[in-house]
Amino acid sequence: FLPGFLSDFGVIGNVTYTSGDFPTLVSGRDENGDTIVISLDRALQGQAAWTYNAGLTYARGGFEGRLVYTKQTDSVSDYDVHDLNTIVPAYSTLDLRMSYAFGGPEDNRYTIFVEGDDLLRGPGDADIRSATSNSLDRSDASFFFPNTYQYSGGRTVTLGLRARF
Repeated sequence: FLPGFLSDFGVIGNVTYTSGDFPTLVSGRDENGDTIVISLDRALQGQAAWTYNAGLTYARGGFEGRLVYTKQTDSVSDYDVHDLNTIVPAYSTLDLRMSYAFGGPEDNRYTIFVEGDDLLRGPGDADIRSATSNSLDRSDASFFFPNTYQYSGGRTVTLGLRARF
């Protein structure tokens, strides 16, 4: 509905907020050595509280482009009785896709493309996949110890040509 050059732009976005917990019974001993049971309300396992993305798209003729930013808050993958929880830290990414299609039937037999993934990080940055911490949804976190790294190259750029036969 926008005039001229602006009519080929689009906007995409999504915001998801999840608030939930589940009661977990934990056994322990009090100062007298008697067995006690405590009920802890814990966040849903594997579920980030906030996930959102925002993007800008452009398409005209055979050209298509998309720039998308994604953010997810931390989530827990495993709870420990002693508050040594395994968490997946918060992360954010910026991804870019551009392509130009041409030739053949319907002008899309060949496509030249460039894709940029995780543009906010350097090519040698480690990706922390999990950590041991008591920090999930807690402002009083006393430690954060990364325990699983992945060196997947961080930022990557791919150039290519696709052909349909």
